[in-house]
Amino acid sequence: MYLQVLRQHIAPMPLSAGFKEQLSSEVELQAYLFYLELPPLLAPLFPRVSPHQLDALTVNNYLYFRFVLASENQRDAGPSAEQWPWLKVWYKSRI
Repeated sequence: MYLQVLRQHIAPMPLSAGFKEQLSSEVELQAYLFYLELPPLLAPLFPRVSPHQLDALTVNNYLYFRFVLASENQRDAGPSAEQWPWLKVWYKSRI
């Protein structure tokens, strides 16, 4: 169910077709399914959360996780000031 919600959310985003495909590919989604299933799993503990809010939370939880993962992968590959200028600032603040 949330796979379709995720794909609908990603479709209008101003991202390259390749990146959209990577975010919503079956292989990637199955590998990180936990991050799509966690909010619905915890939803009964928060009965005031509407279905619309739960959909938004689920999608944003997954996209935040993927952002962190992509950031770490980029960091491991070495920062590029042109691609990730905020990483350069972050590195300088750690030194």
